[in-house]
Amino acid sequence: MPSLQVIETERLKLVPLAVNLASRICGAAGGGEVWIGPDTCEQIKEKITSDALEPQTFKGKTKPVPVFRVT
Repeated sequence: MPSLQVIETERLKLVPLAVNLASRICGAAGGGEVWIGPDTCEQIKEKITSDALEPQTFKGKTKPVPVFRVT
């Protein structure tokens, strides 16, 4: 079983990846729009309305990423 230190280290490696993707999604949104990724949409879907957009291609991602416009 991995130690807590190893688990924390792996989790901390994911934080910059999530922030980087969030920044890229934000940069792709049009003026006055708020776009979010699939994980954020899933976590807050009961509190917002959103429209699914065409998946977007972002640097560092091998597959297009689903994005949603908050309405």
